[in-house]
Parts: sequence; C-alpha cells; structure tokens
Amino acid sequence: KPFKGDIYMVQPNECDPSGCKNCINICPVNVVYVAKPPSKDKMLFVKDYCIYCGACEKACPVDAIRVIRQDMRLEGLNSPWLNMSYEHFKKVLAGYRPPKPSVYHRVVKVEEVEVTPPPPPPMPPTPKGFRKAVEAIEKLMSLLSSVPGRIMFERCELDKLTSKLRGEKSG
Repeated sequence: KPFKGDIYMVQPNECDPSGCKNCINICPVNVVYVAKPPSKDKMLFVKDYCIYCGACEKACPVDAIRVIRQDMRLEGLNSPWLNMSYEHFKKVLAGYRPPKPSVYHRVVKVEEVEVTPPPPPPMPPTPKGFRKAVEAIEKLMSLLSSVPGRIMFERCELDKLTSKLRGEKSG
C-alpha cells in the first residue's frame, strides 16, 4: 500500500447506495461495498486492502466519504520519478480539495410557455369511385361474416364466392 490512513463515512444520510454507486464503480481495488444488513453507515470498506487512493471520495457527489492519508510508505523505492513526485505526495497527504460545484440538489425553474398547436391540414377531396369501393368492401365483409360465405372461403371455392359478390345466382 502506498499510504497509511483511514476511510469512513462522514454523511451517511446523504448517501444513496441503491442508486448512485459511484464509489463502488470507481474503486480500483474493490474495497467499497453496500452494508448488508443496512447499518448507520450505508457503505462499508475493507480497510485491510484499501490503498487510500481517494478515488471514492472524489467520485462521491454528496461528499459522504472521507479518506485520510496519514503517512506514505516509500521505503525501499529509489527511482528518479519518486524525487520529482515527492512534493506532489506531500500535497496529497495535506488533503487539498477544490470546492465541488453544486451539481446535485439544485432547483431548476423552467419558464412556462403556452404552445398552440398548428391547425389541422385541410381534408383532401374524396376520390372518384370511393363510395363504390366502400360499398364493395361492406358487401364482402357481410358475405365473409355469413356461414355459407365463410365455408366457401375456407374451401377455396373462389368462383362461387365471386359469383355471390356479383349477385349472380349459382346453379
């Protein structure tokens, strides 16, 4: 572990583990989990394996998690990048956090605008022969809904069916 420290819930009442889960999803070592059965701290942490990176703290939209880094474990590491990064590690230990913007828990007022729907388009003129087509369809529907007409249709006796539609007498 690069750091020694502690992790705990600061504002458990603000935490929504059933909906948010940002801290669970971002933790690189999977030490954050939902308390079951529910306790006063809604999220629990496996402190033996936590590396105190602070990703869960930064991901929490309501600042409900606090990560405290108390010391760095850098013994035995002697590399060029370590000397350059040592000042950065000191800032990490000091715990500087820029203020978070108020993204959640804000009230948005939407201006009400009265919308009038456009007028319906004009009805197109009835085409020639429309009434004749409607009468033919009604005649077909009445024939198919009758028992003899349905039997002719199911037996594929289309000649008899068309002669009935034309009004011809079948012999």
